[in-house]
Amino acid sequence: STGKGFEASKEKSGRSSPREMFDFLDIDGDGKLLKEQVPANLKKTFERLDKNKDGVLERSEVPKS
Repeated sequence: STGKGFEASKEKSGRSSPREMFDFLDIDGDGKLLKEQVPANLKKTFERLDKNKDGVLERSEVPKS
């Protein structure tokens, strides 16, 4: 995944969607984020979105907007 889509979307609205942020942070493109991969300022959001509380945020757990 590249940061280009993230930046383009951010330029249009000034904010990125949760899915765009997920894709930006998912550097290896495996569709999963470990809590350690998430910046400190997004840890609470990670915990809220991690529906099954397994410490792994899957793309399917993240809302599109």
